[in-house]
Amino acid sequence: MQKQVRTESRPGRSPQGIPFLFQSQIIMTGNADQVQKLKKQVDLFLADNQFSRAKAGLEKVCQQTPGDADAWVALGVVQRRLGAFKEAEQCCRKAVSLQPNLASAHQALGAALQQQGKLDEALSCYREAVRLDPELVEAHYFFANALRQAALLDEATIAYRKLLELSPNHVAGLNNLGTHLKNLGNAEEAVPLLHRALQLQPDSIETMTNLGDAYVARSRYEDAIEILQRAVRVNPKFPNAHRALANALHHAGRLQESLHSYGKAARLVPGWREVILAQAKIFEQLGEYVKSHDLLRPLVEAGYGSALPVFFDISKHIGKRDQAVRELERFLGERPDMRVEAAAGIHFQLGRHYDEFGDYDTAFRHFEQANALTPADFNREAQVRLVDGIIATYSEEFAGSMRRADSCTELPVFIVGMPRSGTSLVEQILASHPEVFGAGELPHISRIVRRFTVDYPGLTFPGLARYVTRESLDVAAEQHLRTLMELGGTAARVTDKMPYNLVYVGLIAQLFPAARIIQCIRHPLDTCLSCFFSDFGTIGHDFSYDLKTAGEFYIQYHRLMQHWARVFPDHVLQVSYADLVCEQERYSREIVKFCGLEWDERCLDFHATNRFVFTLSYEQVRQPMYTRSLERWRHYEQYLRPLREQLEAAGINCD
Repeated sequence: MQKQVRTESRPGRSPQGIPFLFQSQIIMTGNADQVQKLKKQVDLFLADNQFSRAKAGLEKVCQQTPGDADAWVALGVVQRRLGAFKEAEQCCRKAVSLQPNLASAHQALGAALQQQGKLDEALSCYREAVRLDPELVEAHYFFANALRQAALLDEATIAYRKLLELSPNHVAGLNNLGTHLKNLGNAEEAVPLLHRALQLQPDSIETMTNLGDAYVARSRYEDAIEILQRAVRVNPKFPNAHRALANALHHAGRLQESLHSYGKAARLVPGWREVILAQAKIFEQLGEYVKSHDLLRPLVEAGYGSALPVFFDISKHIGKRDQAVRELERFLGERPDMRVEAAAGIHFQLGRHYDEFGDYDTAFRHFEQANALTPADFNREAQVRLVDGIIATYSEEFAGSMRRADSCTELPVFIVGMPRSGTSLVEQILASHPEVFGAGELPHISRIVRRFTVDYPGLTFPGLARYVTRESLDVAAEQHLRTLMELGGTAARVTDKMPYNLVYVGLIAQLFPAARIIQCIRHPLDTCLSCFFSDFGTIGHDFSYDLKTAGEFYIQYHRLMQHWARVFPDHVLQVSYADLVCEQERYSREIVKFCGLEWDERCLDFHATNRFVFTLSYEQVRQPMYTRSLERWRHYEQYLRPLREQLEAAGINCD
């Protein structure tokens, strides 16, 4: 959340960023002593946030010293703070005309223009301000915020970094850059920036809220909940803190507590659509479809497009699927200017509808449109280089002699494979066992890799595996183990179903020599098609938005799965999705036995386990085992011939 403008504390500026007027050297047309007295009074008013009285005093100053550009700037800033943006613009233009090289005048003019929605003109003013005075902190701060508002995101990042070079303790700059980076998907860098801002201003409710959101983005849900609970204690009437706390609780699977916090946010801001929609989504995930619909109905009737996807999700449970489809198709037709992400989401859902009802040609057309609207940049060459490097590094010879951490824990169980290959199902079966905690998709192994690249300058994964010391492995393993124990409590096993950990299986074997690794395998055409049909949003599945790149990605994953099974045969169990759904008990028993646990009948009733799954598979794992997803590819065979040829040319059996 963008905060009110703050200024660096340096001589010559009031707490509001307005030049102290008594320093001006302008020749006065009125009584000099009287003007100086007025300026001192104005400074006192500004220090006490008495802007109306400051305005009256500044108007007198400008009347008596009409050539004082600083006085006109100050009057313009005060007018802006009072909401008189047009008058503020006029004052600042007067200052610029009097002193064209006064950077603060251009900055203040930019701020007045920005408040009137004249963003391009404002950006021009800010650019001129920082050109005239490259060390004017205020100008860099306003400039960065305006660039962010204009969606010039890379430039905004540069401007924020320049601001913090000039003023490293600029609280609002730290807060805004942290929030900006979090929104760009770089929560890892955002967290320390927001931490620093909070250290400088410990009771900042905005920074606590933004830090909580950043923790959620890094899957540090308990940290998020702790800081956000503190935020709502500091200011119980700040609605965004309740919204953020509810979101953190939602991600942590604490759905009833999340509803409670969303309720507080809704009472503070009646009609807050984002909050109402989140409540409806939770009721949908709890299977309380009527309650979800009661919340959604006013939003749908008001034409709020963001409500339509959730309405679609519940529609088949309340007998309103036809209405939901009509609403989605109408919305597409009436809103050709909607954001491409929203249009893509609607096409994905219409594809699901027509697929479920057997109109496969219409379904495929919608899935094609959805994927075409989704920006993606899959780098095949980089993926091939990575897999080549992993296979070369983790040869059978190296795997037999590589350094390993001293840890002998059996706590971690890693479930890996392609997305949509059954990883959620396998985890839900295991999490139904009383001695297993299902942690979901954890990002921690990739973070360990990033930490190693910092600790070993010049080395990257996978090559660094040959140089990492036992001490480094021990430290990383111990830290990760503490995290798992915090998550799992007294559980004997904690699962991590991050599919992309497949690339790190070798490193996992170095960190946790006794860990179990389950590789999920599904028919290659079903896997690629399911990825193509899935709305992953913006969470980094660039390969999935084109069948050709999905095939290229599968080929590399297939190479890795075969390699790990050969190199670590005692630690890797391959589980076929088809086998599991066709012979549920046999293969469920095999999975549990592989994990070193006694069999428990509750693993067969995985759909009854009271556990929240925060992935695309959350609805599937609430149902008993079904086989309708097997050989789904046959309905689309005519569209999959190039993909099949591509996979078979790589030696992958598609029968």
